[in-house]
Amino acid sequence: MIVRVKVAMASSTWSFHPGQLVEVPTEVAKAWREAGLAEKPNETKPIVIDARTLVPTAERPRDDGDGEDEEDDEG
Repeated sequence: MIVRVKVAMASSTWSFHPGQLVEVPTEVAKAWREAGLAEKPNETKPIVIDARTLVPTAERPRDDGDGEDEEDDEG
């Protein structure tokens, strides 16, 4: 579903700015619209961004702050 972003949003892998048209999964679009983060646009041609890679915070790997990739940590 295409939405117009109303506020700046970012993660470690993507960022959106106010006014940007993006296509996201329907359930994400509905949640963002209900929360006031996005709205239904008049335009139908979005800037194409693959937002299917959005990952809920609880499922993201956590950085332990040591400056190293987690997969490189041993023992």
